[in-house]
Amino acid sequence: MVKFRHAGLLLAFPFLLLGVGTTGYVAIERWSVTDALYMTVITVTTLGFGEVHPLSAAGRWFTMALALGGIFTFFAAASSVIALAVSGELLRMLRRLKMERALAGLSSHVIVCGSGRMGRLVARALLRQKLPVVLIDRDPAVFASPEVEGALTVQGDACADDLLVRVGIGRARALVAALGSDADNVFLTLGARALSPALLIVARSVEELTESKLVRAGANRVVSPFSVGGYVAANAILHPTVIDSVDLAQRAGHLEVQIEEFPLARSCSLCDRPLKELRLREELGVLLVALRRAGGETLFDPPDTTTPAANDTLVAMGRRENLDRLERLTAARSSPP
Repeated sequence: MVKFRHAGLLLAFPFLLLGVGTTGYVAIERWSVTDALYMTVITVTTLGFGEVHPLSAAGRWFTMALALGGIFTFFAAASSVIALAVSGELLRMLRRLKMERALAGLSSHVIVCGSGRMGRLVARALLRQKLPVVLIDRDPAVFASPEVEGALTVQGDACADDLLVRVGIGRARALVAALGSDADNVFLTLGARALSPALLIVARSVEELTESKLVRAGANRVVSPFSVGGYVAANAILHPTVIDSVDLAQRAGHLEVQIEEFPLARSCSLCDRPLKELRLREELGVLLVALRRAGGETLFDPPDTTTPAANDTLVAMGRRENLDRLERLTAARSSPP
């Protein structure tokens, strides 16, 4: 960063010299701005096309000082640019500037902290759903993995508040705490919750005792890979067909049937109407698995007399094209299905 600032000052100094030279000729010789700027340019670049107008004694002293300043300034600036280009710093600087512009324009993105196995899997799944992902890790070597291609990658300490602010935590949709240790994930969750009180935070836990700590730190969901893996392994033996069906429904690339959730907007045409009137299965060809109330209550296979309300969430299963139709109905006012 120091190198970048030093190079920036050297590159900015020639333009400052042009301003000083133009101002000096206008003040000393009483020339127009155009004549003064032309004289400054041919002086600092040592082109030597001749004086625009005859110079006074003071003007000649000023010209000599300006010419010497121009020679040393342009030489230093050129040397700095060449050194940056040869060392690769210039390319890295341009990449960083490009990334900063991309980060500034992000909203509703997901911040994945930690690019271990779980972090990469989460990033890959989100990228398949066309969601913008920012991946943070200390080791830039892990960013070369094809699993995270398409994500914005940031090297640094995910627990640092300034870095979280830099990647737009206030505009993010969610944060995944998948760092290497439970202690780091607790610390990260505490910091992220303080910076963004309404943010959805999903945290990884290895030790069972850490789950309650992550919840108290502010995590909305805690995922233990070993617990989930054990549960899936047991059910693969006890209920293999169920596991296969749910697994297929949750895969974004599976075209036959998928399962998704749909928050109901306030202007939604499905709100305040009983399910028997909506006829989701008959008209859209989707199966309503559950309805989660805004207050937290979840109704599995809700009866036809149930009336969805704004801010409720529908969990539905169906073909991709039918789920897309349902999404349009839940997002904005539309005609009845």
